[in-house]
Amino acid sequence: MSTSNPTLAQILELSKTDSLDIWTVMKAIHTAQGGVLDFLCNELYKFPDAEIETFIPQLCNRVLKDINTTSLARFLMDKCSSMHLAIKMFSWFQAAVEDGVFSRSRATELWNECEMAAINSKSRSALRLNQGTSTFKKNNSADDLSNIDASEKVIPKVGSGAQTLRSPRSNRFQHKDDINFRSSRTNLKDFGGNSTAAPVPSVVVITPGVDLEDPSTLPSPGPVIEAVMERTGQISLSDSAPDVGERPHVPLLRTLVPSRSASYGNHNAAEEESEAKFISKRLRHDAFHAEIQFVSQLTLISTMLKKQSAGRAKPELNRMLWKALGQLQNDFVGSNITEEELESGHLGVHIPIQGCNQPHRRIVRLLPKECFCLSSRDRVPFMLFVETIEMDLVNPVGMTKSRQTPVTKHHKEKSIVTALDKVILETGHKMPQTVDSEGWVMVPGKDPNSTECASTRTLAYPELWTEKTERLRKLSPYGHHPKWKIQSVIVKSGDDLRQDQLASQLITVIHDIFKEADVPLWLYPYSVTAMSSNTGFIETIPDAISVDSLKKRIPNMKSLEDFFLSVYGEKTSMRFMEAQRNFVESLAAYSLVTYLLQIKDRHNGNILLDKDGHVIHIDYGFMLTSSPGSLNFETAPFKLTKEHIDLMGGEHRDMFHYFKLLFIRGFLELRNHCDRFVLLIEGLLPGHKMGCFARREATVRELIERLHLELDENHAIEYVVNHIIKESMSNWRTESYDNYQYYVNGILA
Repeated sequence: MSTSNPTLAQILELSKTDSLDIWTVMKAIHTAQGGVLDFLCNELYKFPDAEIETFIPQLCNRVLKDINTTSLARFLMDKCSSMHLAIKMFSWFQAAVEDGVFSRSRATELWNECEMAAINSKSRSALRLNQGTSTFKKNNSADDLSNIDASEKVIPKVGSGAQTLRSPRSNRFQHKDDINFRSSRTNLKDFGGNSTAAPVPSVVVITPGVDLEDPSTLPSPGPVIEAVMERTGQISLSDSAPDVGERPHVPLLRTLVPSRSASYGNHNAAEEESEAKFISKRLRHDAFHAEIQFVSQLTLISTMLKKQSAGRAKPELNRMLWKALGQLQNDFVGSNITEEELESGHLGVHIPIQGCNQPHRRIVRLLPKECFCLSSRDRVPFMLFVETIEMDLVNPVGMTKSRQTPVTKHHKEKSIVTALDKVILETGHKMPQTVDSEGWVMVPGKDPNSTECASTRTLAYPELWTEKTERLRKLSPYGHHPKWKIQSVIVKSGDDLRQDQLASQLITVIHDIFKEADVPLWLYPYSVTAMSSNTGFIETIPDAISVDSLKKRIPNMKSLEDFFLSVYGEKTSMRFMEAQRNFVESLAAYSLVTYLLQIKDRHNGNILLDKDGHVIHIDYGFMLTSSPGSLNFETAPFKLTKEHIDLMGGEHRDMFHYFKLLFIRGFLELRNHCDRFVLLIEGLLPGHKMGCFARREATVRELIERLHLELDENHAIEYVVNHIIKESMSNWRTESYDNYQYYVNGILA
């Protein structure tokens, strides 16, 4: 496998045959300049947002570090027509501004332009960004690129003669015909009564004599706006219009839309179109800034809880959390949201954790009493639960569904591994079978539906996600809605989550590689979204508990094998064997992940077990070239304890052979796609303070060395079995690190 960049000739040839994939384009963009970069940016327009989203951090990093990337910056600003992608980019640029690693003026410029592009639903026709100053000129063509078919997009030439207005409060230049709004700032009083403003950049109002926060300065809407709003059905101006919730700091459209027409007497279709664009920008302005402010206030709660945590028990902190969330409910979500508003297309606020290919879920109610603070030595993150309604994505703020690219399976010639796979997969216990009431195939042994098994399951997982959902649905005024759903995230402040976001990005890529190759390796690539250099959200994993907590909850539990026997029945039952297979397939997958990415701090507080027997690793604070205390004590390739081997039946049983087989299959697939990992890591290497890049030059080199690309397939298999797996089995350093965590932090081995 070669990690060299494709040549322009190769790219042109692939482009002609429609076989140019996004990985090839991104690999070339990494170092491209000038006209080559312009051509590649044109190619990016052909890919759906869901594929572009994967590379947002790397694309943002490229324009931050290189001022000669006008066409790429232009592409990113065009992509801000998707509010989802706009918020992702806005957050990344905000973190860069706070870091100060890149040119602060350039980072600020990109940050501001991302905001403007999100509000205006398009970027300028051409974009020049040069170390903090920018000039925007209109293209000679008035066509909006968002209306051009993706395959026909071109990088426009810079025209001349544009009229601009310079903002008195920034270095930006703005078109006269751009409707730009000042961001309204929402204040959340901290627990000491002080008011703290959300860190939202200011966008100025250029309408003379109009202050959007002072209704007395606004002209009456007039018949043109009234006609447009009646036609679009976005809002009613009648006094009997339903209230859309109490939002004292996020004013409603019907009180804040001034008219741009000098006269209302003789309006025509062109005027109505102009007013419709104005209203669209007003809606986008409200949606964008409400979302940014809502996120800022959520993470600010975590910050304030930390300040108040000294000497306070968790129940008192929880009460403070509930009070603050109640205030956010009033300020951003509102109460008694009507069906009319839900159908109107008003997007409200949401948790920016889902991907482009997932539905937009508007928050209709916070659930303070379900939320709680989490245990952390230095910070106070908290678990947030909200009720959401899935919204129609054809709406005025430009959030449109992205098509999903079908997964293409790679058909390869049978190898020695494929033959082994067949042997292992066909190995099983052939015994008389019966089926229980839930459809499980049963064999003689302890009944997993017995009172004893049910009691142990309840201790481990007191309330399953489906049970919680049904309980909250019955209590909710919105529970009858067919698209109602509970959503949960961890809110963190004081932590730079960009490294966790990179780990999540890499694990998602590994997950996709296994899926494409049709290898039964199981991963749970949960989402991580960094909202700034020290705040963000982490997707929660339902029906899962850390191995440490599991052992503390279950009396007399000596090992994972004991737990499996007490929950899933005897070893000969199909439910036990299914859970055991889940354990093996997930353990092999995460063993590959932790080996390739060198993820450290693998104590049992950072390893979860879900209700079906899957292993899930969390917390990627130490990876690649970093380790706890910079000691690099965990030198085993991955964590494989005697407890893991015993659950697989021992190192001479079929399930352990199956584990080795899966590890080998996965290892060979990762070798075939080494260039993907190199691309994602190199794309973030320059200019970031992530701990995983402590030894920058060694980061990529050592990752490539771990895959041993110099070996052919047979020698690679031999190396995996005799070195990687053998050195990991019951490694004394792994056991010593578990013992250290027990004596210092009380985490059970």
